[in-house]
Amino acid sequence: RTDTDIGGTGNIQFQNVLRNLDHDAAHPKAAGPGHWNDPDYLGPQLGMTGAEAQAQMTMWAIVAAPLILGSDPRKLSRATIKMLENSQVIAIDQDPLGIQGTTVRQQGSGQVWIKPLTGGDRAVALLNRGSSAIRITTSTSAIRTPRAASYRIKNLWAHTTVTTTGKITARVPPHAAVLYRVTAA
Repeated sequence: RTDTDIGGTGNIQFQNVLRNLDHDAAHPKAAGPGHWNDPDYLGPQLGMTGAEAQAQMTMWAIVAAPLILGSDPRKLSRATIKMLENSQVIAIDQDPLGIQGTTVRQQGSGQVWIKPLTGGDRAVALLNRGSSAIRITTSTSAIRTPRAASYRIKNLWAHTTVTTTGKITARVPPHAAVLYRVTAA
């Protein structure tokens, strides 16, 4: 466990999610197959907005954290259950390489996080820690992808795919995150 409790039942604050994420992120080399850093449980519908809960799951997947649910599943909305069952996001969390993702860029309240995946793909999270929407931009070279003429960028929450020659960008709402899987084409 890398920090204290994320919050009391029904009273999780996004600032505590960020605090626990930061403390977990301080120890990326300590994580790997068979030994994982634990920033605490997922807490959808326990005080956070839907966007905050999705951002928490995104970031827990990037840092290869245990996905332990602190909410009562019998009381969760269908939309929340669907979020928790997103197999593509779970695959990022449970990638066989077991590498904990790290932040590679911060600009204001925006952060770019990467996680190397089996087969050379990269998971990329664009996290907006702030209270206003912002545009977060990075590139395939900045996230250290293998060289290619183009790349497929799959948005794991929106279930859309685009192609790029290098630029990765999104307008990210406040207290939210976008999660991509980037593959050399």
